[in-house]
Formats: sequence, C-alpha cells, structure tokens
Amino acid sequence: MKVQTIFEVVKDKLYVIQWDTKQVDELIDLFGDESIEHIGQWEDVESLRNFFNEFGQDLRSDFWGITRTRDAVKRTIREATILKQRLVDFAESKNEDNLDELFTPLNNGIEQHEYQEHKAYGPEHKSWLRVYAIRISENRYVITGGAIKLTPTMNTRIHLQQELYKLHNALQYLIENNFIEI
Repeated sequence: MKVQTIFEVVKDKLYVIQWDTKQVDELIDLFGDESIEHIGQWEDVESLRNFFNEFGQDLRSDFWGITRTRDAVKRTIREATILKQRLVDFAESKNEDNLDELFTPLNNGIEQHEYQEHKAYGPEHKSWLRVYAIRISENRYVITGGAIKLTPTMNTRIHLQQELYKLHNALQYLIENNFIEI
C-alpha cells in the first residue's frame, strides 16, 4: 500500500491521504460523501451490522456491555456524524491549538511532537471510533485512516493492525518527502 496523493481539507491545518488501493481518500472512506454518492464505512448499516456480528464478543465485554448489534450500529452512525463535524470545526477554528486538543498521541502518556502518530476519539465518554493521523507540526495533521476499536490494544485485530501499518507507512512517506513544508 502506497500513498497515492495527499489532499488539503482545511488550509495549512488538516490533510488526508488517499492510498493507491482505494478510490477515495480516508475521510470519504470513513464518513462518506453525498456529492459523489459514496457511503462511508461508519454510515453503512449493513457493513456495520456485519462488523459487530463478527466482533460481538468484544462488543459484549464488560468494558462495552452492549448486547444488541442494532444499538452498536445506531451509536456508531450517530458518533461518526458528530466526530466528522468536530474534526472540521476544530480545523477551521481560529484557535491555534484546536486540533492539538482533539488529537492525542497514539501511545498514551507521551508528549506531542512532530512526525508522531496520533488518534482522535469519537464524542462519547467511552468511544470505539478512532481517526488516525500523523502530526506534522503544531496544529497540523495528516489523516491516514480510522477504525472501530473494541479491544484494549491494536495488536489483536487485523483491521487495527492494518491501521498501524498505514500509520507507519504514512509516517515514512512524510519523512522521506520532507512534508513539513506543505
């Protein structure tokens, strides 16, 4: 998987990767886009139902405690709508620190710095939605993907391991191509 292109979403603040294996960029792949009639992963009821049926054991864990797939699907669609709006609002805000407040380092407890892997959570107190990005400088991020994370670590599920791979791959690309001077 290689970086096909990087799009600017909000000038000098928010960018998104399109991988060579996909027809759309990662934001559209996650959240959808009505103008091109693309249904995003987090709004596709059938795909979400299949996902939560496959990972029902994780969903029913003591941590989440959700027993009905239908409830998980509704929650995901609702949270995704809010998360997408928060992402754009934070990026478009005049407050210089907004995106740095939304994104946190991928590994908890580490200070933010350039060329570092980050995550943003959905709006719920306990949210399983994650948007993954590389922090390229203060309040500037490149989104690499996103996932539903129902487990404590990313190493136990293939879809989360793929997100780690995308983060690492994007980080290498950004470093090799001196992306700090956008």
